[in-house]
Amino acid sequence: MAFAKRVADRIIYMHQGTVWEVGPGEMLDNPKTPELHAFLNNGL
Repeated sequence: MAFAKRVADRIIYMHQGTVWEVGPGEMLDNPKTPELHAFLNNGL
């Protein structure tokens, strides 16, 4: 994830075929949706 934050100008988080969040790499530090939050805490 650190690499994605560094090199991407936009990150798209998809869960079960739906786009849940779109934004700059900083969104990984402060997820707005419970789905992205859960992925960042459990999916790594």
